[in-house]
Amino acid sequence: MSCPSKLATVLLILTAAVRGQADNECIGATPVGVGSFATHNLGYTTSPEPWTCHPWAQFDRWFQFVPAVSSPYSIGACNLAQALDTAVEVYEGACGQLSFVACGDDDCGHFGLGDVASATLNAGRLYYIRVGTHGNAGSFTLQVAPGPGSLAVSAASGCGTTTVSFQGLPAIGSHFAVDFGNTTGVPFVGAGFTPLNVLFCTCTVGHDWSLLRPATSLTLSIPPDPALVNVSFLVQGADVGSATGCAGAALGLSDTWRVTIGV
Repeated sequence: MSCPSKLATVLLILTAAVRGQADNECIGATPVGVGSFATHNLGYTTSPEPWTCHPWAQFDRWFQFVPAVSSPYSIGACNLAQALDTAVEVYEGACGQLSFVACGDDDCGHFGLGDVASATLNAGRLYYIRVGTHGNAGSFTLQVAPGPGSLAVSAASGCGTTTVSFQGLPAIGSHFAVDFGNTTGVPFVGAGFTPLNVLFCTCTVGHDWSLLRPATSLTLSIPPDPALVNVSFLVQGADVGSATGCAGAALGLSDTWRVTIGV
């Protein structure tokens, strides 16, 4: 009986090691924070969940990220030392019931290979990062970093229970949405350029409300015009007839957010 080759032995060792790695599947995703670290998908198998943007990707490895602040983020898996074609997709929800958030498309700048996915992520929400490769597995640097554009609280209202969340990317050529939730009255959404920060009852009116509409969401298609880079505007939600805001005026207001457009 012949002895197994060195290659077969290595493959057996790798297979055994991966079986002990919980992050081979979504349910055991490894927590990561803002920053970068060297890792790999060598010996990993392909999860049963279908890829949204990369149907040919395989050997995926799973990570999870909970943002401390609402902000645009770039999530990349690059290896500039070799032609490793990584695939990155970001999801939210629960394992087995994931909702697609973002993916990348050969953005590492190295032979057109390697992915960087960009999206606005909301503070305190759990996101899953899936990294695989087209072709061979290999080593890569996983990086979670602030992305294009920015979000920041311009004024805190201090009244009501209205919440704010963001979708898309505040960047030229992209779609961006501001969503207001947890209202008890009639919801309004507004935007403006002039900060007011005026105290009204126990609420703060954060801007001039040059745009006002009865809705829970404001969706913008930002033109691909470089002149818009670094332009900022203010957004705020109102809950008219609120049972949880300023009792004297039956009004609740969300925090006011300053949105700055990026590349």
